[in-house]
Amino acid sequence: ESWKNLNIPLWNPYSFSGNPHLANYQSSVFSITNLFFFVFPFNDAWSLAVLIQPLLAGVFMYLFIRSLKLSQMAGLLSSISFMFCGFIVVWMSWTTLSLAISFLPLALFSVEKYFSSKKIIFLFLLFLSVPLSFFSGHFQISLYFSIFVIAYIFFKFAETRNKMDLLNSLIFFALGVLFLSPQILQSIELYSNAPRSLIFQKIEAVGLYHLPTILSPDFYGNPVTRNNPLGHYIEWNGFFGVVPFILGIYAIFAKSKKAMFFLLAFITSLLLCLNTPIVDLLVRLQIPVISTSALSRILGIFSFSGAVLSAFGFDYLKKDLENRKFRKIIFWLFTVLGLFGALWLFLLANRTGIDIYPVAHRNLILPTILATGLIIGAIISTIHKRLIIIFILITLSFTIFDMLRFAIKWEPFESKDLTFVKTPIINKLLTLDNTYRTLGPYGAEG
Repeated sequence: ESWKNLNIPLWNPYSFSGNPHLANYQSSVFSITNLFFFVFPFNDAWSLAVLIQPLLAGVFMYLFIRSLKLSQMAGLLSSISFMFCGFIVVWMSWTTLSLAISFLPLALFSVEKYFSSKKIIFLFLLFLSVPLSFFSGHFQISLYFSIFVIAYIFFKFAETRNKMDLLNSLIFFALGVLFLSPQILQSIELYSNAPRSLIFQKIEAVGLYHLPTILSPDFYGNPVTRNNPLGHYIEWNGFFGVVPFILGIYAIFAKSKKAMFFLLAFITSLLLCLNTPIVDLLVRLQIPVISTSALSRILGIFSFSGAVLSAFGFDYLKKDLENRKFRKIIFWLFTVLGLFGALWLFLLANRTGIDIYPVAHRNLILPTILATGLIIGAIISTIHKRLIIIFILITLSFTIFDMLRFAIKWEPFESKDLTFVKTPIINKLLTLDNTYRTLGPYGAEG
């Protein structure tokens, strides 16, 4: 409304006795999705703002995977994995965290293409990706975005040893950060004066017992079905698909420095969110934002890296199936079987103190079926090269089914009539004199 009235929304007079608005970073005053509200009714604009996040994530991921000289099928697999991964799906309705991470593959695509083609247009694309992420409204995720992009720039320099490409990439990235100054400077001032800036504590570190949810997101239940006794479903969700995870394991055989870069990112991001002495040290370092925010949100980087590894794993496994290189394939098969065997043993020897068996047993069956089907498809493909199509079809269809099932279960599609639905309490409040104020939740604060 402020933008429509040609006013910069610096202040929100409707929150308490008034609050900073633009400086409150998660207000997303400059988010690209705000454009929808100039064109469409509120309900439609909000729906578009939510749904465009996985679309952008998928398109940008496909472009990045193809820039790595991987196959179209690998790009499609990786895109589906990332666009419907747990991190993006559970945060979609906020239109901040998911949007901020969606521009990561765009930035990496820009870096990859610039180092290979030297075209200035990719530097401008890199410059553009920085404010697109930061203006999305979640500084912590955009900070991870920045660290990852800078690390990839130096990785490309280590590959090419081209100092000019390194310098140009860093300059345009820095220009993107400079473009953020109207937002960042005010947010830093507000943050420095807020109590949150002094609260350094371990928040939302992922328990080791929660690792099974990487393969079975509903291992401990799901808030949607009201059977999630351990909680943390949103904050601790690192799911990016059963098939992509299994294929990502095969990426360790890829003789590619790029695959090793993403494997390192995959492992590092997981270690930085698990409840171990490593995160205790991280909190003690008292790094602004990182040491005051939920540690688990680096799972966005974990899921992205895992999706990229699945592309490498698919291409290299397909190649080895065609060339009948059985040694690596057999090792991979036994690794997958051992992993699922360990999951079932963990379930049977439950040590969490909560009776999780009925829910976990039911929700581990589907991942096991998907893994078994992929293994069967791989074994059949070793018989003859022409049968490789069976492996490809199983890989793609299982991934689409798994990711869409997960996403649709979490993100509902409802009638517009249910927006701001009238209830007896709301109807009563509307009859009160405007001088009256109300305080307290009505039982639906969650």
